[in-house]
Amino acid sequence: MRYIKYRDLENNQVYTLIVFAAMNLKKLSTWQLEHMSSYLLLYKNSKSTSLHS
Repeated sequence: MRYIKYRDLENNQVYTLIVFAAMNLKKLSTWQLEHMSSYLLLYKNSKSTSLHS
């Protein structure tokens, strides 16, 4: 019990839920940054070529 920040079960569950939600948001933002950057680059290139045509 000395490693648990909150002693009662309800507070511990809420804390764990918040921690895992934050971890999932971090994973989602990392994935989005990796995958959306290539789409944005392609979109930017397609817009610039259409303006020159």
